[in-house]
Amino acid sequence: MFDGRTDELTAVMEKARLDLSLPFHRWFMAYYAGWIGQPTRAVALLEPVSAGPGFDSYTQQCILLREALRGNRAAFDRALVPELVESAKLDGQLASTLGEHYSLLGDHDAALDWLEIAVSRGWINYPLYARTDPFLEPLRSVPRFQEFLARVKVLWEHFDD
Repeated sequence: MFDGRTDELTAVMEKARLDLSLPFHRWFMAYYAGWIGQPTRAVALLEPVSAGPGFDSYTQQCILLREALRGNRAAFDRALVPELVESAKLDGQLASTLGEHYSLLGDHDAALDWLEIAVSRGWINYPLYARTDPFLEPLRSVPRFQEFLARVKVLWEHFDD
């Protein structure tokens, strides 16, 4: 997926027998649907998800993805609980995912703030940021994003140094 080989991913996903009662499986199926340009399908997969007692990261991520795809900033903000924010500050991939959500919501500054955190935590996949991540499309013409890409490209090119 992160390499942009969606045809191969689709073939794998068609064979997958994911248990949608598990929040991670539901989130991944919806994320994949959004990734390949099927936001309506993604939202439908996430529609039944609601937060229960206690904190579950993937339940919250399901809700966040649903509201980002809907463009519902108020519901997104309500769902962005402190436990998830603290986790994202430590996890590059989760920080990147929040950056994607803010990109979908049109908040370029918040998106880039989270992408900067992602890079600071080692999530430096330049091709993903520059080309393959469709959720970042709203950022591609933003000057700050172009500056971000220039810095990440250097890190990516010198990863083995």
